[in-house]
Amino acid sequence: MKALEDKLQSAVVAYLKLKYKALHCASLGGQYQKYHS
Repeated sequence: MKALEDKLQSAVVAYLKLKYKALHCASLGGQYQKYHS
């Protein structure tokens, strides 16, 4: 059972990292467009 929990946890962490990276890129892109329009 422990292995399953570990897999689930690492999947959640990976998902959150992806989500954060996407948000971060989106906000950077928004700032970039603001300054360079």
